Amino acid sequence: MKYCYHCGSAMEDDAMFCSNCGTSVANGGGGQQNAQPMYA
Repeated sequence: MKYCYHCGSAMEDDAMFCSNCGTSVANGGGGQQNAQPMYA
C-alpha cells in the first residue's frame, strides 16, 4: 500500500494515477517532492 503524495489517499502499490485526485504517481510518488529546478 502506498499513498498519494498530493492528497494522501491510499493507493495500490502498482497504481499509476491516484483514483482520488488523478495525480500521476507512476514515478514512485516522488514527483514534485524530489524535483530540482533546472537552470541553464
